[in-house]
Amino acid sequence: MIKIIIYFVAFCFACASTAQEINRLTMQQAKSLVSTVMWRSTKSNPCVIFDPKESDISDEKIKSTRFVDFMITCRVGQGVAYYSVDFYTGDVFDPILECFEIKNKKLKILQKQIRQSLHLTEAEYKKIKTKGPMCDE
Repeated sequence: MIKIIIYFVAFCFACASTAQEINRLTMQQAKSLVSTVMWRSTKSNPCVIFDPKESDISDEKIKSTRFVDFMITCRVGQGVAYYSVDFYTGDVFDPILECFEIKNKKLKILQKQIRQSLHLTEAEYKKIKTKGPMCDE
């Protein structure tokens, strides 16, 4: 009986340790997604991305945050753009236009590459996909 209990406890620990956590994007991957959708970004019109530095945010805050926000500014007089990136899916949203997901060919290709690097299957993606940072689910 004791052997059975020991095997059961060992089995439970093995199962718990193999439970897969959902992988998250790095700040660099999120920044590359934003770079892909930046408007008016050419060599003659450089843009600057303002992003929170990982060192400025505690590990607990990063782990508990679903979205990271970026502010982009180009030459003076051309305005400012804001983007939110989902740390779990790589989806990019315009937080000013509520629930507006940004999509284009280049972004789709990069998102596919990033999701593959995270080992995120299409089924898992559909389960965790959201409508955006300021949207009711």
